[in-house]
Amino acid sequence: LFLLAEFDPPLVLCAFALKLMGILGYRPLLGECVSCGESIKGERFLFSPEAGGTLCVHCQAGYSGRWIRAGSIAFMRQLIRADLRKLDRLRWSSWMRQEIIETLRVYVEHRFERPLKSWRMGSLTQDELPINLEGKEEAEYE
Repeated sequence: LFLLAEFDPPLVLCAFALKLMGILGYRPLLGECVSCGESIKGERFLFSPEAGGTLCVHCQAGYSGRWIRAGSIAFMRQLIRADLRKLDRLRWSSWMRQEIIETLRVYVEHRFERPLKSWRMGSLTQDELPINLEGKEEAEYE
């Protein structure tokens, strides 16, 4: 819980989700094809929750998924390796944030076979949160 007080909550959510999925044996394969193992190059990757990660152009047939930028894939790989106590060293752009949050939400929900109500916290920006970390309401909401 100390992570939520010190770091960007959506960043903590994504790092935790990736680490948890790894512990459970469901870490997504990122940057290599899940089906054939080929290293994937390019600016965009097809991420398939049902396949368990990224797919090359030759193996995409028969799978659904979402397109995700190479920068987001690289950032997710950093999150997997990152020390959770040093998340403040990582920087992500707003488009990367939205892309990663949504991709991981779809992936985790697919693996758990149910929607996660608590995931909605990660979809909010800091400016949209009506309550600060101390649990007190902001002035405009009083």
